[in-house]
Amino acid sequence: MSNKNRIAQLTEQADQLLEQVEASQNLLTGILLHVDKHSLSLNISTAFSVALEAHCQFAKADRKLLKCRLRLIYERSGHDNK
Repeated sequence: MSNKNRIAQLTEQADQLLEQVEASQNLLTGILLHVDKHSLSLNISTAFSVALEAHCQFAKADRKLLKCRLRLIYERSGHDNK
């Protein structure tokens, strides 16, 4: 695969991964806002479990984006990945 094609592919992948990061961040923010609004009626351990799982999904998506962006940086620099 040519360098330009690989850069285009990684750029598209990074855009898609950024959307996933934003979506998971929005979910986490929504959960935290819900917990804040309804804290008196929610079980703290359940709220913590749900928020922690949402945070894990956000972190996973963010790591994938980071990995992709680093590959893109190296690809743009012409660095030999071998």
